[in-house]
Amino acid sequence: MFKKRKQKIQISPSIFAADTLNLEKEIKLINKTSCEMIHVDIMDGIFVPNVSLPLSIIDVLNKKSNKILDVHLMVKKPIDFINNISKKFKKGIITIHLEAEKPLEALELIKKLKFKAGVVIKPETSFKKMDKFLKENHELIDNVLVMGVTPGFSGQKFKKETINTVKNIRNILDELKSKITIEVDGGVNDKNMKSLKDAGANILVAGSYIFSSKDYEKSIKELR
Repeated sequence: MFKKRKQKIQISPSIFAADTLNLEKEIKLINKTSCEMIHVDIMDGIFVPNVSLPLSIIDVLNKKSNKILDVHLMVKKPIDFINNISKKFKKGIITIHLEAEKPLEALELIKKLKFKAGVVIKPETSFKKMDKFLKENHELIDNVLVMGVTPGFSGQKFKKETINTVKNIRNILDELKSKITIEVDGGVNDKNMKSLKDAGANILVAGSYIFSSKDYEKSIKELR
């Protein structure tokens, strides 16, 4: 039986859902909230069909935001991006996909550059693959990002099987006696946050739920 955990959930608003035409204003509003970090999706148009905001957004966030940056690389060749973006900020999380090129080397580089290293499991990823990778390389990993939707597209409905994925990963981490955190991204809202928290999630990424609201802080508190 899976035991429920009492823990504070960290919130990472996804800047991709913000009003990018008024980005500085949006950053100022987020700075005033109690969220711990800002989630930044970087897409190359190859690993996923969409292309994200330019990498210069990391420069802007680094200069204007008082939050930790949580960078999610949805790219085919993460090592190229890691070397580039590591020059744009000094502290935070950089997360790569298992299906990307040379994932182990990418994680080693992230750690070498003194960032926290994360690895993603998306709905299409075989859980056995993540199970094996986690158990063999958990000392290199600080965070597991569980996708609640197929990466690369906004506005999708949350996949309920995500909750079981979180539970299964939490069981692995408990078995390893690991302090690796579990982050969930995609379709997160006030209707599923409790189930995700009970399943063992530590960090919730939310885009439209926060940025489409009139009161960002209220939405963040609701997610906790």
